[in-house]
Amino acid sequence: MNHGRSFRAHSESITDAEAAGILLDPGSAPALDEADRAILRLAGKITLHPETIEEGDIEALRATGLSEENIVDAIACACYRIYANRLNYAMGEVEREPEGPPEILRALAEIRAGYQA
Repeated sequence: MNHGRSFRAHSESITDAEAAGILLDPGSAPALDEADRAILRLAGKITLHPETIEEGDIEALRATGLSEENIVDAIACACYRIYANRLNYAMGEVEREPEGPPEILRALAEIRAGYQA
């Protein structure tokens, strides 16, 4: 599955520059509502620093009106994506050179550079 292509197909109302901004700083992207920003902030923690997750992170989700079921779904989806992505990399099933608009490719390169630092 090409998630970049799927993301672009479902985000026709935003520009490539706005999409790149979401990738670079999903927790404060103005194109998203507060629930989406809170979910993405938590997903980032789950991905990079799961040991830093606190009750306040879950409370931030509740404060946006998400139900307990929505919160569990968001956490499960983030964890599944981490698992599936790593499995795909291990199996050699991931495009090493992503395709897409230049703004998004630059954002992805910046993100990768940050992970390698």
